[in-house]
Amino acid sequence: MAETDRQKNLNHPKVQSSQALVAETVALFHELRGLAQRVHGEDEATAARRGILRSLILGGPQTVPELARSRSLTRQSIQQVVNQLKEKGLVQSLPNQEHKRSFLIAPTPAGKEWFEQLAEREALFLVNQSLPLSSQEIWSLVVGLRKMREFFAQAGPLAPKTDPQKSSPTLEEP
Repeated sequence: MAETDRQKNLNHPKVQSSQALVAETVALFHELRGLAQRVHGEDEATAARRGILRSLILGGPQTVPELARSRSLTRQSIQQVVNQLKEKGLVQSLPNQEHKRSFLIAPTPAGKEWFEQLAEREALFLVNQSLPLSSQEIWSLVVGLRKMREFFAQAGPLAPKTDPQKSSPTLEEP
């Protein structure tokens, strides 16, 4: 029996390897989230709070909409986390010369100190582990993941809409 175009697409090496990468990335994300809870405890160091603070410390002051766009999340969900960080005195709102109603969010000195404490705790954990990869292998993974993230960030519609009753387009062989 001849393989349909849809089956060819699903069995294509690019599709198979990309799906495996996505599955492993999702699994790693969940493992890292659980590990962070074990390393930092169940206190105020949620993944969302750490992530927002990391973005502000590494990328400088940003608006809530900018933070939301960089994560493909809603402005409202980011605003909730920013409000929590403000209540803890870890971030502050600054005037935004480019937009009167959208303030810049920046870490406070206390926010920077808290983030440094979290980073020290993570470094202490990593230094005491026998990781299954060398630093060079990890950097290779970083480069590969960055390339994939940048590709998907720039990609338009990944597949044309097709009628399920009709043949679907095929991918080119590698």
